[in-house]
Amino acid sequence: IYSKMMRIVFLAYSYDNLYLPDGIQNRRLAKGLKECNVQLDIVCRNFNNLHENQKNIYYIKSPDLHYIDRIMYILFPFLYPIFSVDKLIWSLFCLKYFKNRKCGYILTTYEPFSLMFLVKKLKRKKMSIIQLLYDPLFDNPYYSSSKISLQIRKKAEKYIVNTSDLLLLNSQLLYDRFCLRYSDCKEKFRKLYLCGDDNVLNFRRSLFNNKKITVVHAGNLHGHRSIIPIILVVQELQKRYEGNLSDRMSFDFYGTVRNEDMNLVTKYGLDELFHFHGFVSQDNLYPILCDADVLLIIDSLGNENCCFPSKLCEYLFTQNVVVAFTPYVSATREIMILSQNHCFTGEDILECSQLFMNFFNRNNVGDVKNNYYEEFIPYNVAKKLINFITDISNRNA
Repeated sequence: IYSKMMRIVFLAYSYDNLYLPDGIQNRRLAKGLKECNVQLDIVCRNFNNLHENQKNIYYIKSPDLHYIDRIMYILFPFLYPIFSVDKLIWSLFCLKYFKNRKCGYILTTYEPFSLMFLVKKLKRKKMSIIQLLYDPLFDNPYYSSSKISLQIRKKAEKYIVNTSDLLLLNSQLLYDRFCLRYSDCKEKFRKLYLCGDDNVLNFRRSLFNNKKITVVHAGNLHGHRSIIPIILVVQELQKRYEGNLSDRMSFDFYGTVRNEDMNLVTKYGLDELFHFHGFVSQDNLYPILCDADVLLIIDSLGNENCCFPSKLCEYLFTQNVVVAFTPYVSATREIMILSQNHCFTGEDILECSQLFMNFFNRNNVGDVKNNYYEEFIPYNVAKKLINFITDISNRNA
């Protein structure tokens, strides 16, 4: 049982916008903290100014300046992960909430040079700053690789480290990287996984034999993510399998896929095997994930990838088999090994096709029967966070 004396203010800009990945994560973590009986105030952006304040949820109104951000990112793409005019102005409007309040702990996502203005103000008031690093700034293959971008992001990352009393990193890989890079600050760092949506557990099915294997990928494929490794696996399976492959398997993609990738499917005559469904709401997606035989992760396949794909949490909740294409050094690989699933690099086409041939020969893919998914249940993640805060408080006492 956790003490109600612990009071946390969650500065969660996108708490109310479930189209943004950090908005989804903020909601899940808040749910876990509430279940731990923490006194939690949530300070968030009032998107479209549609909401009135609720108990312990404070919707802060500010002008919608996203159009300025969009123009700015076209002209200066290297600013995308670092600076937002809209968030900077919103943070100024947040000052009113903090004016006459005493807050024990401020929990926020990083957003340097935007929300950092507010964080710096709160730091002067002797408030403890806890920051969640959902996506790495410097070690991120999806951001610009230009020298100016790398330099700015490196400085922003250092600023985050210096202003944090506790910095939460969502994989062992990222934690190790930070401990190496900022060895004099490593007592501030803790590993804290992302939260899954435990509503998925309500849809979970038991193992059944299925002669046709359904492989499902959920989420958008953009940047350096591509279905080309899957196309190569299918082409290899066509050589090995005697019969019509589309009678034994299908690949279903929910979310956006680049036109050039979809055109490759048509070019190679694979339209019977690949199906593109576009956006699907979470409520409709969960039964699809649970009914799938294999769930698919596709990362950027460079030398390494420190980004944690949040959909992996929901995948693990289903206890279905997960197959990931990911670099040899990656946050995804860490989780795949610990959860006893399958991971391949972009060069492992033969090995992946052999895995599917094994599925065909058994007439089922099996299930992953272990409790590793419990690491991502919001209540369990929140418990760890509270323990981390207590440790830091005792250290600073």
